[in-house]
Amino acid sequence: MTWVGLFLIAPMWGPVSTIMFYHGWLSFLGILACMVGLAGSGVSRRVVIAHLFNHVTRVLFFGLVLVVGFMLLFKVLPFGRTQGEMIVYWVTATITLVAIIPRISNKIDQIWKQVNGG
Repeated sequence: MTWVGLFLIAPMWGPVSTIMFYHGWLSFLGILACMVGLAGSGVSRRVVIAHLFNHVTRVLFFGLVLVVGFMLLFKVLPFGRTQGEMIVYWVTATITLVAIIPRISNKIDQIWKQVNGG
């Protein structure tokens, strides 16, 4: 089972969990942007509320998948207990994060423009 965790589970869960956290965090920022948009922007309230519903749904979905995934892998299944699995997880998560970082600023600007009109 150690080999499965080291060569299959950890290399797959590192990028997947990083991407889910990224999308969940962007949606959280989207919720904050929607709150500002509801306080007063050039965009109609209906559009802002639709984006707010989308962002809340995404935060709940990605958060739930992350919690269930980690609980399943570490509490139910025997993965993530060896030092090798932890290292592989963090290395693959870091590589994924390095690939994602250049896009964060544009995504935040895009979220802001959707609910605050530019």
